[in-house]
Amino acid sequence: MHFVKRSACPKILEDNQEEWTKPWMAHYCKIPYQPAKKPASSHWLKNDIRLLLIEDFHKNCGHCGINITKSKNPDTKTHVDKGDVDHFLPKRRFPEKTYDWLNYIWSCKSCNQSKKETYPLLNPCSEEDCQQIVFIEDTGEYVLSDAVKNDKNWQLKFSNSEKTTLLNAQEIAQKRKFIINLLKGHFKSISNMMVIRDNPIIENEITKNLRYIKEYETSNLDFYFLIQIQYQKLIKEYPEVDNLLI
Repeated sequence: MHFVKRSACPKILEDNQEEWTKPWMAHYCKIPYQPAKKPASSHWLKNDIRLLLIEDFHKNCGHCGINITKSKNPDTKTHVDKGDVDHFLPKRRFPEKTYDWLNYIWSCKSCNQSKKETYPLLNPCSEEDCQQIVFIEDTGEYVLSDAVKNDKNWQLKFSNSEKTTLLNAQEIAQKRKFIINLLKGHFKSISNMMVIRDNPIIENEITKNLRYIKEYETSNLDFYFLIQIQYQKLIKEYPEVDNLLI
């Protein structure tokens, strides 16, 4: 999990937030003279809202980081994203946040459905939250930083995230580990080969590795934000490779 900065609130949401929120407040807060029936509205799925959220998250789940690909809708033959607009603060407990742009997380269905109404959790759109966890390259997992690992509040947030989302699911962690090691391997290979790059075969291998590295920046991959952070670390570690990339 890494920090995701949202765009400005979509105008359609800004203009209608108060009106759209009223039925949810009435349902969960039992405001007098308002219908008590649970609202059927899901305006957060409107394209002006959902598509901007998907773009902000680079199609990655905010909780586990996997890329949420598109599939064909058999009825309309159009491509639809398989992810969910997750209400980070659950609607039942925080109905006033039902149509709050800052409460939306783009999430894979597995994370959204398994977290249900769990609170508190680590928030991928909170810089403070994301600063408290550390990625471990050897395992592909996240752990609490030394600064807060004994703090009960952060322990609770981390534990809830770990238990109810795929944050540290074994399959996901192994996939992170593989991708990051692969990226690191390309940098290391180029650096080693540059010593003897006057060989045409070696030059070709360097070119191939450079192409692979550049694909990490342009492809719709899993763990987009993690890859960007690791990429920046690697170009500092291997400045000779960075010069070739430029």
